[in-house]
Amino acid sequence: MGLIRNHKPLKTSVSRIRILMIGPVGAGKSSFFNSIFMGFMTSNVKCCILVHNLVGIPQIVLMTKVDEACPLLEKDLQSLYVSSYIKSKVQEVSSRLGVPVSCVLPVKNYSQELELELNCDVLLLTALQQMLNFADDYLDDADHVEGNI
Repeated sequence: MGLIRNHKPLKTSVSRIRILMIGPVGAGKSSFFNSIFMGFMTSNVKCCILVHNLVGIPQIVLMTKVDEACPLLEKDLQSLYVSSYIKSKVQEVSSRLGVPVSCVLPVKNYSQELELELNCDVLLLTALQQMLNFADDYLDDADHVEGNI
């Protein structure tokens, strides 16, 4: 959590990273936002999630509601990375959207929980950290391109 809270863009001329969140109604955009920013962060940390590639901007796909898709995960979220069903869905999303498998991040948003759950937190915060890493990589690549012009 400290890494995310204290994140500074690698490119010093950029004061903050902005990430666009788009997707259909009910996909889990608000739940993800609320899970991250209401459950963990108290600052006014502004963020969205990019789902489609726009002009070379990196893309990450959040695969939400994994606990509802796989009964095994309802009982034990730690089984996420050994679930053959989730692995096949990650592959399917990757193929359909044309993004690398490493850019498809399965998460479980908080919805009806009364207490924080460590395994859920790890998935959510890892996804957010990946977003920040991708944004930094994009800024670094853009900086190299600008320097070569």
